[in-house]
Amino acid sequence: FRASGNAMRRSSMVQLPTGPMRLAAPEDIIAHSARLLLNLTLNIPVPEKHARDYIRISEQVPLAAEVLSVLGYC
Repeated sequence: FRASGNAMRRSSMVQLPTGPMRLAAPEDIIAHSARLLLNLTLNIPVPEKHARDYIRISEQVPLAAEVLSVLGYC
């Protein structure tokens, strides 16, 4: 996942016990995962880790659940 300038502006900095970390915005993570999973509609194999990550994230972001529904996974 490579963040562009716009994605970096939408990101946020969080302080963790190990030090500061920049986190991508949820909508950027969802968009990236959705793009990967759209390959499924073209019968292009997708690594299982991307599907698992997307499902986990979708529980936190309402729009992701809609995308899963459109793709027929809900």
